[in-house]
Amino acid sequence: MGEIIEDSPNEYFVVRYGKNDLKCYFWGQDDKLISQLAIASRAPEAIAPQNLIDQFLRETSDTPTISPKKKKVASGSLAPYIENKKLKSGLIVSYPRVNGERDKLNHLHWKWGYYYEIKVNGEWKNRSLPVPAKIIPQVKIMIENCCCVDEIKDFILQSKNKSADSIGEEG
Repeated sequence: MGEIIEDSPNEYFVVRYGKNDLKCYFWGQDDKLISQLAIASRAPEAIAPQNLIDQFLRETSDTPTISPKKKKVASGSLAPYIENKKLKSGLIVSYPRVNGERDKLNHLHWKWGYYYEIKVNGEWKNRSLPVPAKIIPQVKIMIENCCCVDEIKDFILQSKNKSADSIGEEG
């Protein structure tokens, strides 16, 4: 039976099996293996491994920890929003304009922002970038495929530049 010596919720945990025998398990990647570990509940209603690990860490919080070197690939996230503007008449309208009710599942009924983190002077800072609604399906796929933030940002910016170029050519 191993001793859990470090935990990063929803990412990984480290188990020490012997003096020099450490193993790092990653949630989502090693789930099948994690379910077979010798970290089991004695209760018939079996507690999920994450809950067992959290409980173990609370009970043994003075246990020394080590930091495994794990490269995190950040992809950012998309979030829908609407923009409210007050007209000269005093009327407040929401953009993008939609006839009837706004559909939660229709990506064209929303404005979209791509949110990501960058390191500035050693500190992580949140940033956002507006995304044209027409490329939302492609950006979602890039995020699901764990593309890096720079690749996603470049794609968004290229799409905006293509839109601006095509508008200039029409006029």
